[in-house]
Amino acid sequence: MKKILLIVTMLVLGCSVASASPLMDYSAGKVAVDVASRPNQSNDWSGLTSYGGKGGNYDLGLTFGLGDKFALQIAHQKANSKLFTAANQTLTVSNGNTETTANQINILYKLDKNFAAFAGYTHSRTDLTFSAGSIIKGRYFFVGSSAQGKNANGYQIGFVASAPLGDRLTGYAVAGVGNRIENFEFGVGYALAANTELNLYYRSTKHKDLEFHNITDYKYDLKISGIGYGLTFKF
Repeated sequence: MKKILLIVTMLVLGCSVASASPLMDYSAGKVAVDVASRPNQSNDWSGLTSYGGKGGNYDLGLTFGLGDKFALQIAHQKANSKLFTAANQTLTVSNGNTETTANQINILYKLDKNFAAFAGYTHSRTDLTFSAGSIIKGRYFFVGSSAQGKNANGYQIGFVASAPLGDRLTGYAVAGVGNRIENFEFGVGYALAANTELNLYYRSTKHKDLEFHNITDYKYDLKISGIGYGLTFKF
């Protein structure tokens, strides 16, 4: 009960396969809690000739050891971009803001002490707001000054690799690909204490074939990348 209360408390205070030196002990009852932030990420909206917005995000993650080399992972990510300008032959956006929400549920299988494979469910959605002067050209159109994103549900498969680099230092890499997502990450974790690690990492996530409810016949990809830092608590 105390372990559950501690986990919930850390999540409330702000805590994907992502953003942390990964849990590699999948013994039943083992738990890792990930809390991370990318304060100055870049956002690349496919098909637009310019995209100058910068924003921040946070990542939350929980990994539970199930035993018999299996683990369950639940991840949540929020990413924002503010005051960007973008244009192409069909779309012009001025002073735009986006908010992307992404979730994952993965099952991990430990291959050996350094490698694990995973497969799981992915979800993402991006909402857009923009100034009154923004316009849509051609067949695409907005109703009002905002566009609510459609839910993009899919699947992914991938792997996790982790290896010691020295005293208290661990290197790791994560790669996942699916029908609606491509995710690549590498980083290092430094053990601050027996159950606490400080992480520094780079991640690039591409959300594919996104759509809006009130823009007709328009699909796009959104690539979110940047350096992040965070903490991992392992129990």
